[in-house]
Amino acid sequence: MSRVRSAIHVRTGEPAAGQLVAAWLARHGIATTDFPDVYETCAYLIQQGASAPDLAWVGADGLAADEIQIVDYIRDTWLGTAIIAYATSAEAPLPADGVLTRACPSSDALRQLLADSPEELLRRLRAPPSVAGPLKPAEVQDLGIRSVLNSAELAALLDEQPD
Repeated sequence: MSRVRSAIHVRTGEPAAGQLVAAWLARHGIATTDFPDVYETCAYLIQQGASAPDLAWVGADGLAADEIQIVDYIRDTWLGTAIIAYATSAEAPLPADGVLTRACPSSDALRQLLADSPEELLRRLRAPPSVAGPLKPAEVQDLGIRSVLNSAELAALLDEQPD
């Protein structure tokens, strides 16, 4: 399992939720770069695009509906970075869940995510979202789907950062 070493935190969410995320990052010794708004985040992505963090946390409570596009911009810049967008308000804009992207729509959901270690959180984010959970290898074979990569090759591929 890969170690989580670095993160960015776009602190545009509700302050108490942002403090929970910041405390979790500090407790686990993850080097974190904080941003107060989307503009500062975009400037950093342009200037430091080659330095991909393991995690990106985006507080959505303080974002305008069109500012949630920062999640897409982070994804376009850092393909292998896991992104968690969190909010405490039901009205906050959140992205759709996907591989390496999770929307955390409440304080309770955020607390559940923060109960995991960084490595476990990253492992969960790498699994495809689904109502029934990720398929087990035997279930994939039952569907007639043949994996091109074995699990070790897939893990190595996911751990590599783009140049």
